[in-house]
Amino acid sequence: MIKPSTDVRYTTTSHEGLIAKRAQLAAIGWDYFVTTYSALRITYSTDRLIAISGLASTLYDTRYNPNEEGEHGSLPLYLAGLWRMDLTRDMSWFVGSTMIFRKDNNSRAEAIGTERVRKSKSTTYVAPSWSWASISDPIRYLHLDNPDPQFMLLDARINLATGNIYGPVNEGCYLYLRGKITTSSWELTSDAQNMSVYRLKDIVGTQILGETDRLGVNFSPDYAIAKPGPNQLHPAAMLYVFPLVKIGVSFAVTFGKQEPELIKESRSTLCLVLKAVDTQFEKARVYERIGFTEFTNFQSGIRNVDPNDYSDEDFYII
Repeated sequence: MIKPSTDVRYTTTSHEGLIAKRAQLAAIGWDYFVTTYSALRITYSTDRLIAISGLASTLYDTRYNPNEEGEHGSLPLYLAGLWRMDLTRDMSWFVGSTMIFRKDNNSRAEAIGTERVRKSKSTTYVAPSWSWASISDPIRYLHLDNPDPQFMLLDARINLATGNIYGPVNEGCYLYLRGKITTSSWELTSDAQNMSVYRLKDIVGTQILGETDRLGVNFSPDYAIAKPGPNQLHPAAMLYVFPLVKIGVSFAVTFGKQEPELIKESRSTLCLVLKAVDTQFEKARVYERIGFTEFTNFQSGIRNVDPNDYSDEDFYII
């Protein structure tokens, strides 16, 4: 059910993916297939990459162009459920609802009903944390409108479990990236509807179009990070925010009064939320992905200038 005056972001959902399966394979984006497969009730979480491996193999010819390999030609093309050539888009998956609100009535920029209780992360290694296959919930993608990537791929390694390059993987996979990192503490609170709200306390931005920046933005965890168990995140843990891409804020459907200029002028920053891993590769920091956030910036009448204090860094995500 969609409430009046609620906007719906351009996203890829499992429902859209099922519809898209009727079209020719070469004309369909990988994100549509992934949203469909991520929503399947697979008996064993370890089979998530296996379940989509046949399709990945079939699509290989449509994704691989030797003439466009360039400096990354020696790196794996298929990265545990992601394509190297589309890495910006493929890493921008998230769980749950989108995060940008409208100023109008403080309404959610999303269809109601997409919030869900996260499942626990498997204690058995399934995939690297950057991959949608590492979690057990359905995932989604935002439409990347005029994307401006904020990182560079330096190296990648996939530790295959078998001879199938599209099949299961073992520990030892990594992406080596050059980008920007900032730190933030976090907290878990509840909103007026008693829904869990995960917050990055030290990030400056706004998730309500038309309102000025404030200290603290919400984020969407990839799994049940507060649930007791081996993957529980300590309340005092420091998190790391990695800007992945800047995009135009776009909506598929707008209900109620439109603010076209506000939407047209606004750009958002899509970020991965990371935790540090107590190890180093070649003196570089190592992180795991634990969540996702999106925010815009508006301060003193100026839009789209991010005031957060980032450090340039070469780092690994495992």
